[in-house]
Amino acid sequence: MRDVEINFKQSLLDNFDHNFDSFKNDPIVLYGIGEKTEIILQLENKYNIIGLMDSNSVGDTVYGFRVLTNQEVIKKAAIIIIVANIASCPAIYKRIEFLRKEHGIKIFYLNGFIPETNENCDRDPYWRKGLNHLYKEIEMYDIISFDIFDTIIMRKVLLPTDIFELVEERLKKQYNIDIDFKKNRIKAERNCYQKVDKYCDLVQIYEELKKITDVCEDTLEKIRKLEYDIEFENCVARDDILSAYNYAINNKKTVYLITDMYWDRKILVDLLARNSIYGYEQLLISCEQKKSKQNGDIWELVLKEMINGKILHIGDNQHADIEVPQKYGISTYHIRSSLELIQSSDLRYLYDSCENKLTDNLILGKFAASALNSPFSLSKYKGKLEIETMFDMGFLILGPLVLNYVLWLIKKCDECKIDKVLFFSRDGYFIKKIYDFISIKMKIKVPNSIYFLTSRRAASVATIKDLDDIEFIIKNLCKIKKCKIGEIIFRGFGIEMDNDDKLKDMYYFQLSEDELIFHIQNKYAERIIKTSKVERLNYEKYIRKQNIDLENNIGCVNFIGRGLTQKFVEVILGRSMNGFYFATESEIKKFLKSSKKNFGLYGEYEDTCISKSYLISNYIVGEIIFSSPDEQLIKFDKKGCPIYNNKSNKRDFSLIEQCHQGIEKYITNFLKYDTFLLEREFDTGLIDKLFGLLVSDKSVFSNQIKKGLLFNDYYNSESENIYIDLN
Repeated sequence: MRDVEINFKQSLLDNFDHNFDSFKNDPIVLYGIGEKTEIILQLENKYNIIGLMDSNSVGDTVYGFRVLTNQEVIKKAAIIIIVANIASCPAIYKRIEFLRKEHGIKIFYLNGFIPETNENCDRDPYWRKGLNHLYKEIEMYDIISFDIFDTIIMRKVLLPTDIFELVEERLKKQYNIDIDFKKNRIKAERNCYQKVDKYCDLVQIYEELKKITDVCEDTLEKIRKLEYDIEFENCVARDDILSAYNYAINNKKTVYLITDMYWDRKILVDLLARNSIYGYEQLLISCEQKKSKQNGDIWELVLKEMINGKILHIGDNQHADIEVPQKYGISTYHIRSSLELIQSSDLRYLYDSCENKLTDNLILGKFAASALNSPFSLSKYKGKLEIETMFDMGFLILGPLVLNYVLWLIKKCDECKIDKVLFFSRDGYFIKKIYDFISIKMKIKVPNSIYFLTSRRAASVATIKDLDDIEFIIKNLCKIKKCKIGEIIFRGFGIEMDNDDKLKDMYYFQLSEDELIFHIQNKYAERIIKTSKVERLNYEKYIRKQNIDLENNIGCVNFIGRGLTQKFVEVILGRSMNGFYFATESEIKKFLKSSKKNFGLYGEYEDTCISKSYLISNYIVGEIIFSSPDEQLIKFDKKGCPIYNNKSNKRDFSLIEQCHQGIEKYITNFLKYDTFLLEREFDTGLIDKLFGLLVSDKSVFSNQIKKGLLFNDYYNSESENIYIDLN
């Protein structure tokens, strides 16, 4: 364990060097007085560290350094490094942002990130557009024409060719037809355009496909029907453009639909009807008219048919829908496709991290179909995504995170031959629900699941049997720098210190750790061990009610973990388990002997303060979301029933439930059509970037969402009932 602790400290120091070596001669202030600050101060001879900052300790001396006032920082500092969990950093940054803006002091997070600001808003004139603006444009014209694909209808995939890949996948797995459909389908369409008919239809394309693949007519028809079905599954109306379309109809405008497409009229009319698009005067299709928008000749036909009246064409393609019709004297209104919105906004980082694998494109496509369904969805905040409800947050951002984790969990349980899974409270409450839901919907056999009541407080106190255990608790659960020692001991051990104990009203940082351990062991050990014995017996009564067969191969589920809770539960159960985490922290090697039996999907052996992962560095947001209606478990009573901390009474769990409903809806939609989910390998990097929308400056959240993110840290009274500032 000692070696692991040394490695953890060295890793922190190495990362600090990597991130800040170029500033070693600048006067640096560290914001924070926690354990990591104490470790970093070992570098004081290498770096010009001139003092510390902390809002509640100004003027104190901590670790031999003065906690500076703002005025002292202004006079002396060039760099401030916020040494805190990244989830807390935005709130801290907002308190001291004026030091950067007004006094030019550079501010960094411990992982090297520079806090994002709103100062360089995108000045793209497109953000001035909106639905009301489009209504006014429509009022000025007699004839309104709409492009179809990516304008009034969009697909729930990132790229049109993703449809071909879905067809290929289903052919192979559902019909045992193994052909390179995507490649050959693209080739067949290109050959038709170049050699057969530049206004080719799907019949001609499939005739060419038959030549290339040499499949029989029956198989060809099966493939063609599958392409139709998958296209229809993935097409949805763009609601704001549909509203504009209906606005034109209701205002007695003559409405045309014009598309460069290989589908025949019957199929297109059916697709339009399924998306509630009726009442158009004419539907012009390039393969039927033998004319196209791209070439321009279809606009000649439009002008002949529309002799009287002013024309406005609305579309997404800069060339075919805007530049070409303008050459024919037709007015145009450009709207952006969902992909174009991503590429031209603060969301571009999502696209840049997408490797155009089918799984990536499915996730980003579904995100775009919902978040960017409206071409004006980013206009209000000039390229930033507005998220208004907890439901939307669950659906858009957390749905992929949870879906991917539960699919991974199912596969890992099978790989590890798990018989039963304990979903630790409170993080496992909702995850268990999704685990059960997916297994039932997909009709797959999975290990039995138990929602297992536990917490660091309940499990740790129940394991104390000797002086070493007391020392362990103090070293690993009681390092709360801003709490008085009396409060720490009560929360860590469940006992009250004597009123005349001079240490009771002191703070942790005011004496050495060894002094504190010696004092508690000598004065309170008997009381602590007696309390522990009672709590252990009560905990065992609860466990017996769960019918856990200790001969089974048991797994446990937790969110982001150091392994402490798992360690304590293993002691109580008298056996080890496999741990399945969203991510594991570096200290898990210190706390769990069999760390090779513990896995993290989104990262392993990371530190929350220096990780560049959005999820890991902002784990507190996840702990709030993956929560239960109950508050923090303290212990069990004589009947083995739970006793909760009911001091935290501000939380409105109905808001968390709305987020859960959004996640469930996302997963339900995915399960509806995708029967190959267990075989997919989703990109954890892209999912992490989506989570980053919660904690970066690329999105804007409503007050409802902010009210839903209430955090409580049982071990730190100052962190009770704290609202997390997302951005």
